[in-house]
Parts: sequence; C-alpha cells; structure tokens
Amino acid sequence: MDAPTWPIVGGTGHRPERKPDAVEAWVRRQLPDVLRRLRDEHGTTTVISGLALGFDTWLADAALDLGLELWGYSPGRWQPKKWSGEQQAHWHELRRRATREEFADLGDAYNPKYFHVRNDWIFRDCHLGITDWRSARYDGGTYHAMGRAVHHRRPVIWLSPALDAPDCDRPCCQPRMPTLAKWKELLQDPKKKWQPRVEQSALPI
Repeated sequence: MDAPTWPIVGGTGHRPERKPDAVEAWVRRQLPDVLRRLRDEHGTTTVISGLALGFDTWLADAALDLGLELWGYSPGRWQPKKWSGEQQAHWHELRRRATREEFADLGDAYNPKYFHVRNDWIFRDCHLGITDWRSARYDGGTYHAMGRAVHHRRPVIWLSPALDAPDCDRPCCQPRMPTLAKWKELLQDPKKKWQPRVEQSALPI
C-alpha cells in the first residue's frame, strides 16, 4: 500500500513553560525527525505555523532548517507586542522567511477571538496537523485548536509522551496519530457535561 501524501502540514501547540521540563525537551527533539520523515516519506513541502512562542516557533524553525516552505498564520500583527525584544525579532525573521502570510485580524488592538480564527484557518488549509496538546488540559488555545482539526477532519500527529515517563525516552513515548473517532473521545472533558461549541462537529463515526 502506498504511503499517504500530505503536502501541507499545519500545527499549533502549547506555549513554553516558565521552567522547561522533560516533555518540552522531548517535543523539541521530536519535531525535526517527524518533519524529516514527512518530507521524505509523505511528500510534505510546506508547513503552516501559528508563529506563537513555544511549539509554533519550534515547528517553524524545524521546517526552515529542513528546507521546507513556511506559511505564517498569525492572529494579528499585534501578536508579539508583549514579548521580549529577542522574541519579537525572531517573529519578524520568521515572517520574513515565510512565503505566505495570513492575519486573522487586520486591526492593531489585541483580541483573543482571533487566535481561534487563526487556528481554524491552519486546519482548514493543511492536509495533516501536528500538535503537542497535553491531554490533561481541557481548556486553552491548543485544546480548542484540536477541535478545529476534528471539525475539518484532518489527521493529526500527536507529540505527547506518556505522563508516567518523566525522562520521555521510553519506547511508549512515540509520536501517535489517533483516528478522528479517538480524537473526539480524547477531547471529551470527563468533568463537564457540555463541550465548547467549536467541538461540536458531526462525524460519520
């Protein structure tokens, strides 16, 4: 059976923790290897990044290092206003090297709703998603972004090692690709009887 082709890979994930931990280090090690395999075995030529701090920036850097085309999807030009000077400079450098830019908001004032619009566009325009969503978190941008991936019926590579593997080097710590049905199950918060509206999507499963 021929390997599936995913020309455009889109991803977004968590911001860096105040104190980097083993999970973050593991994700950063995995990203170049995963993208290399996607390029060599699945025809990936382009990566869409949300250009946020943390996962999105590591994804963009890894893509450029591997010679992949970068598309930068931002909630707005105001995205890095609260970042450090070094972080802002890197954001502008990624924008300069991107071959396509999309801004969900063309205004100058911060508006968090446009993060959700940006996330929707990422999974609308890609063939395959990639994320480091931590499955114990049932709120925040990354959680809602996975809802948009399910809505658009995109397969997603999940970079999330087992929570009981603090060194993140056990055999169980491998990138996974849950089915759409499994993603829908994973996104159900066991503590809630309702789900955010963005998660409501009719899937023939």
